Amino acid sequence: MNFLSWLAVITVLDIFAVLLARLFVAKGKEVYRIGSLVFFGFSAAVFVQLMEYESTAVVNLLWVSLSTIFIAIACYFFFGEKINRWQGLGMLLILGGMAFL
Repeated sequence: MNFLSWLAVITVLDIFAVLLARLFVAKGKEVYRIGSLVFFGFSAAVFVQLMEYESTAVVNLLWVSLSTIFIAIACYFFFGEKINRWQGLGMLLILGGMAFL
């Protein structure tokens, strides 16, 4: 797999981890907490794999940036959380900043 494929994998893993953590907070079922920890663990393993392609700073920046945007969008659809104009602007600025990499 190449760098972008691994980046997509870690982003998806992170989204599932956060959604499961959110479900744990909402419903209090231990299975959601365990699932979240498992997905975060896989994310860590993929993070190590990604560092073979780029520096730690670049990998972490891209991972956190993409995850932040997609988690906000997922929570909008799954939990009805609102994205206000400042958050939307922040996401656009993140995408703009990533364009400079």
